[in-house]
Amino acid sequence: MNILADTGILLRLVNNQDLEHIVVRRAFEALLEEGHSFVMTMQNVCEYWSAATRPATSRGGFGLSCQEALSHLNGLEELVAWLPEPPEILEVWSKLIEEHGILGTRAHDTRLAAAMICHDIPSILTLNERDFRRFTPIVVLDARNLGQERPAEGSNP
Repeated sequence: MNILADTGILLRLVNNQDLEHIVVRRAFEALLEEGHSFVMTMQNVCEYWSAATRPATSRGGFGLSCQEALSHLNGLEELVAWLPEPPEILEVWSKLIEEHGILGTRAHDTRLAAAMICHDIPSILTLNERDFRRFTPIVVLDARNLGQERPAEGSNP
């Protein structure tokens, strides 16, 4: 089964200095071992770029250079498949916006949910469960609750 990787997952998956890298990696690996595969959208890429290249002193910023961010994106392409922009995404997104009274930055998560609906992707792996639980029938998988029973491999995660 395909699972959409939320942008926070992608950011932490490629940044082994992040405090939640090991949590994300273990969840990712546990789902891969179960036979799942991961996908991402152009919305993920835009969100990734914004956070990755924002100064580390800013809220949610990782402070990567342009070259570092591009290198990480190239690495992600080997792990996570790209979904094309579906032609009906605006219609589905607009319906979700109206149905749930979405305002402000929640529009970005709504666009991810719309892409999932358009592509019939049933689940999302995230660190922010509350951002997606309103969108039924999407199944929200919290990375903090997956793969935790696995011991760390070696001394350097």
